[in-house]
Amino acid sequence: LLNETLSWTRAQSGTSSLRAILYMDEIFGYLPPSQNPPSKRPMLTLLKQARAFGVGIVLATQNPVDLDYKALSNAGTWFIGRLQTERDKARVLDGIQGAGGGFDRAGMEALLAGLGSRIFLVKNVHEDAPQVIETRWVMSYLRGPLTRDQIRALTPRSADAASSPPPGVPAAPSSPSPAQVPEAVSAGHRPALSPGLPEVILATAPAFRYEPWLLAVADLDYKDTALKVEFSKTLRRLVPLDDGSAVWEEGETVDSSPALATAPDAGALFADLPAAAAQIKSYPVWEKEFRRWAQQHATVGLKASDHPRLVSRPEESEAEFLARLALVRREARDAAMDALRKKFAPRQAALQTRLERALAGAERQKQQASSARMQTIISMGSSILGAFLGNKKLSAANLGRATTTARSIGRSMKESTEAQQAGQSVEAVQSKIAELDAEFQAESTALAASEPILSEVTIAPKRTGIRNLKVSLAWKPV
Repeated sequence: LLNETLSWTRAQSGTSSLRAILYMDEIFGYLPPSQNPPSKRPMLTLLKQARAFGVGIVLATQNPVDLDYKALSNAGTWFIGRLQTERDKARVLDGIQGAGGGFDRAGMEALLAGLGSRIFLVKNVHEDAPQVIETRWVMSYLRGPLTRDQIRALTPRSADAASSPPPGVPAAPSSPSPAQVPEAVSAGHRPALSPGLPEVILATAPAFRYEPWLLAVADLDYKDTALKVEFSKTLRRLVPLDDGSAVWEEGETVDSSPALATAPDAGALFADLPAAAAQIKSYPVWEKEFRRWAQQHATVGLKASDHPRLVSRPEESEAEFLARLALVRREARDAAMDALRKKFAPRQAALQTRLERALAGAERQKQQASSARMQTIISMGSSILGAFLGNKKLSAANLGRATTTARSIGRSMKESTEAQQAGQSVEAVQSKIAELDAEFQAESTALAASEPILSEVTIAPKRTGIRNLKVSLAWKPV
């Protein structure tokens, strides 16, 4: 399974967006530190290379000490729960340290020691600091291993019953032998044909009788400039020869090249061949008729998306197209989010700088106001004390001291007013930041909310794009 996943991964185009996730639980024994089971090499290769192709790897275990350290160092994001042993803690810390990024071993060890139930430490090598999260409560009813009777009750049809029909359905008749073929459908031997007449024998089933059909094979070129679609495909169509005429609308399209036989089955009979099919001159006429039919009816229906503008491929299933569309949308969304962050980054940086200055100014004004209030209190106390203890006459010293106290009171009131204004300035900047964050969230939500509209488009082959056309007489077994 891992080798098949690795082969599929390498066949994808490179991308920085997530295309698929390989998730494996209980990996004990599949990625050991010392042994080399068959699963180890492809899993290590996926851990090292898959991210370049948009494939993520999620591995879960309760025993990190039993994992290869090379694998641990290739894990970029860690979800670490409560660890039971010191060896497990040491192995996890070694793996995180080997993965790179900012790492404080002592701080990380302290966080791991304090984890409780349902609490996980999230460490991303692209982030400066780890985060602590709590999982939601869930209830799950685990039935456990099933007995054979329970498995049989849950299985609609067991493997032993696959070959036998369900109750009430008659068994399919076996293929008749040549002796059982009714004489009414039997004809003569293989007719002799003119030299050069194109003829094939289909080997699609055991033959007891061959009937004459026409097989048309052509390469068709499709092109739509508006949709930026251009491709080619091979069309194969079988049509019965009723009374010597070919009605291409009543034929059947063959998806792949039909199996051909070098000789008819032994003992098989041949139906009567219409006279027109035995004449070489009839086949160019049928080729012209098939060409006209192909131009009108050999259309290809494709799925198209309006946002982003994307068209499915001819051999692509709807599920494959939707998966490719989802990847393209993720890549476009990631690019749009990067552009949106770059757009808002200068304004966010400017507001952050203003906030830091406003906070520093508010703190400075607060300290100055506090110092002015203290100085005013001391001046007032000195004036009052001098008035009680000094000369009761209005001296120049008492007058100067009172004047100084009045100035201190005015200065204190001024500092208090400026401190209030500085606080209001901080609130104004914080309000601007909140408005900018709301604007950013609105635009990012609009990017994620836009859903594509799917439609069906039909592309016809080019008028001059029907190549290598050939119509042959085909003996079809029945």
